[in-house]
Amino acid sequence: MQVKLSKKATKHIQKLGLRKQFEKQLALFLSNPFHPSLDFKPLKGGVKGLYAFRINDQYRARLIKIDEHTYFILVVVTSIDSLHPGDNAG
Repeated sequence: MQVKLSKKATKHIQKLGLRKQFEKQLALFLSNPFHPSLDFKPLKGGVKGLYAFRINDQYRARLIKIDEHTYFILVVVTSIDSLHPGDNAG
């Protein structure tokens, strides 16, 4: 499996000081996307078609599936924004 990051996601990770946590969770995602600590799931509502996995208790990565083996991380959002996607532009 392959995961690519948008420039926006990369900036969010750096700005929020999430690099170590993100790298750990990304490695876990690459080896087992359905590991319970990731809470990987498809999103619903206004962001249907996107997926999310947990970086830590506060932040989640939002991603889109490009093909069977490739995901693209669009942004990093707070867990609250991920639970209420209509309240967040993004």
